[in-house]
Amino acid sequence: MMCIQKVLRFFLIAYGISYCSAMHALEMRGCIKAETLTADKMPQFRVLFAGKETMTNTEGFFSMPLEQQIYRYSLLICKNIKQNFVKTNTIRNVSMVPTDDYRYYEFEKTPQSSTWRQQEKRLDLERPIAPEGCVIILLDPAHVSRIEPWRIDLSTQTVKLPAIVLKQEVSTSTLATASAESLLCSLDEKPFHETVKEEVMQLAQNTNVMVSLAR
Repeated sequence: MMCIQKVLRFFLIAYGISYCSAMHALEMRGCIKAETLTADKMPQFRVLFAGKETMTNTEGFFSMPLEQQIYRYSLLICKNIKQNFVKTNTIRNVSMVPTDDYRYYEFEKTPQSSTWRQQEKRLDLERPIAPEGCVIILLDPAHVSRIEPWRIDLSTQTVKLPAIVLKQEVSTSTLATASAESLLCSLDEKPFHETVKEEVMQLAQNTNVMVSLAR
């Protein structure tokens, strides 16, 4: 049994996933990947969800803690969003400029199954508002080829988002520019989104292996 646990631990670490987090915490995980990218590190992109914000890591992975298990969610890929306020410090919702391009998907878990129904949709033409329970990836959708099932086994406590696959022709320099835009565009949202804190831990058995835990 101990041998199996060790194999599982190192398998999870290889995918940027902490052993303790994967085994116990309620969370959602996703990734952005570029199959033909030659750079050593994937540029970082901002991710927003339920009043929280984080960044993808240098392997393209990201995670968000969940307060409770969810059975439906949506995914919005866009360059930027704007905040709509009820009062000075109270956000009603977030939306996009109607002329901006985006990719939007809705997911619902199949009853008594681990599979998710997926449907690509369009938001309201005049008021493209992100609904509640929406994962927002600040990334130019022009760079996205498709989304596809993320073929990795995770804990049943983890909501596994689809992998976002970038177009083959997108260059490293283009992605670096898109990353800078993603981080700059999210500065206005930071005062109203809690940053997901990460604890970086080092495995005693291997001083070269670092593990990040979302909090």
